[in-house]
Amino acid sequence: MESQLYSTLGKLFYGVACTDKRIHQEEVERFEQALKTYWSFTAISSNSLENEILLISLGFKEAAENKLSGESCFESFKTYYTSNPNLFTGEIRENIFKIANSIANSVAGRNKAELIYLAKLILLMDSTPSL
Repeated sequence: MESQLYSTLGKLFYGVACTDKRIHQEEVERFEQALKTYWSFTAISSNSLENEILLISLGFKEAAENKLSGESCFESFKTYYTSNPNLFTGEIRENIFKIANSIANSVAGRNKAELIYLAKLILLMDSTPSL
């Protein structure tokens, strides 16, 4: 189950980057940087931090290789999130949003598609009480 969590997070972050139908190198670099910065404060399991970061990155790359749409990435996350709310503490949700927001801000600020994606993410995560 944990590997599915990390894969789903990677896809979510890819979805932010591709929601405007283009992936910029700056978005990939910002994803990697933000993941290392914000995920270091998040402990989900007994996996090592480096392993968690690697698995999330692999989910991002898998989504890119399969050319998934931003919408399908979001729906995948939504399904997993609503089925496993106990895995998402307030701190984890906050760091997920920080990473997503960093990706969206990486190329000339957020565009309309990215703002909508982030708004949907906030609405989803705010609909669940903090653990």
